[in-house]
Amino acid sequence: MWFTRFWAAKEAVAKAEGTGFGGRPRDFTVLDASPAGDRLTVAGRLARAYRVHCAPAANPPRLPTRSYVVAWTTGHPTAEEYDTP
Repeated sequence: MWFTRFWAAKEAVAKAEGTGFGGRPRDFTVLDASPAGDRLTVAGRLARAYRVHCAPAANPPRLPTRSYVVAWTTGHPTAEEYDTP
């Protein structure tokens, strides 16, 4: 599920910047992730870092069982948050 979290986090940052991936997802870098994987720091093309939150999601009852990840940005981390290991 880590790959999916990283991909969703990069995509959230690409959308926040208004650029999309443009065929270049490697332009976005995951810099840090919490042990649970619910908070990540991702560098984009336009900014040093974005704070990204991830949460698991699943299909509702009566649909095939599948797991997903939802990611959203909440702004730029402060210097203190960015430098915390």
